[in-house]
Amino acid sequence: MTEGINQSVREAMAKCGWSAGKPGCWTTKLMNGKALPVSARLDDEWLRVDAEVPGPFADSWWRMLVSSRSLPPPVRFAAAYADSGAMCVWLVADLAAQNSGEWSSQVAEVGRAFLEASSRVHAPSFDGNDAPQVEAAVPEAVIEAVRGAGWTCAGHAGGLRVFAPLLRRVRFQAEECGEASAYFLLRTAHRVRAVRAVAREESGVAEFVVGWETWLRLNPDAEELERGLAALTVACRHSRRELAALSDPALARRYLSQQDATPMRRASFTEAPTSR
Repeated sequence: MTEGINQSVREAMAKCGWSAGKPGCWTTKLMNGKALPVSARLDDEWLRVDAEVPGPFADSWWRMLVSSRSLPPPVRFAAAYADSGAMCVWLVADLAAQNSGEWSSQVAEVGRAFLEASSRVHAPSFDGNDAPQVEAAVPEAVIEAVRGAGWTCAGHAGGLRVFAPLLRRVRFQAEECGEASAYFLLRTAHRVRAVRAVAREESGVAEFVVGWETWLRLNPDAEELERGLAALTVACRHSRRELAALSDPALARRYLSQQDATPMRRASFTEAPTSR
């Protein structure tokens, strides 16, 4: 079965025009013609696609957390060490192995999302905007499951987004707490599956709600619903207490001082290649 899945991955990547490299590695091109190395590997029951994004990066993890909600699913921002040993920003997407028959279209969507997301890393938005909500009938099974966990669900273009709030964050108050919380969540986002860390602005008040979100099709079957809610549960379990602790400014400052919390900066990848 693994070989069959790997063949499906190779075929999906080829249809997207991604150039194959060493096993598990491909290359796609950014809009300016520069190459973006991408890796794909099977991780338990998931296909993980990720890419280390070249800098320079925004000078605020909080800004990146706010901007992450505007990324097209299933792509998310994450923070992790690169092979060089430097802390870097990554683009990550997880696709369920059970849906391998749909990988060609899903990988194509991930490829387009990677190109779009890579242009935002160095200057993410700070307005908290995301894809507009749409009128969509949320299935009763989803409503019951989400409500029972204390979460929310809304229709967005292409599907449903389930949001699990963890903490309220007042804008511009205790800046070090926001930075520490965002850095911690983006580090955690590299270790969990199928969810992304977001800061969602509450309508009508100068506050953000920080938490995790996952996305479902408009009419998810029982397996997809269970998988998505389980991913949210795991992410919340791995971050709730730590995030609450980082609300203490002194602890937040100490946490940041002990972390390599400054992204590596390199020559801008958003500039056009220089001709020689």
